[in-house]
Amino acid sequence: MAIDHTSNCPGGAVYAVTKLRELHDVSLRVTVLDRNGNRVPNVPVAFFGFESVAETIDTLGACRPNAHVEYTNQDGEANIPMGWGSAYIPPAAAYHAVWVMDSTGSDCVTGLGMVDYTDHWHLNVTFQEISR
Repeated sequence: MAIDHTSNCPGGAVYAVTKLRELHDVSLRVTVLDRNGNRVPNVPVAFFGFESVAETIDTLGACRPNAHVEYTNQDGEANIPMGWGSAYIPPAAAYHAVWVMDSTGSDCVTGLGMVDYTDHWHLNVTFQEISR
């Protein structure tokens, strides 16, 4: 897993990764917070590597090309179910990536997926808008 920090800071703000949380289920979750730590609804979140289970859009110039976009719900959370293609065996990196697809720049988390031969262990990501 790696975090690619964005240098794109329009207005001096970015969505930065503020928390990685281990969970044991099959959904990769992203939570989006505003500057004050409040959950933000209706924010587009890109999920890369889910072409077989979801429609993708051209995200050329973003963290990865051809990602699936989900919008955060009322709790500021977007998620997508993971399947067999999401499994990996460490020390190899997993295939998925996530980032916020808003007009504000966003860090990108790569190497996400479920650890094979576990009870679906994976990391969920929280992004928060901060000033840089």
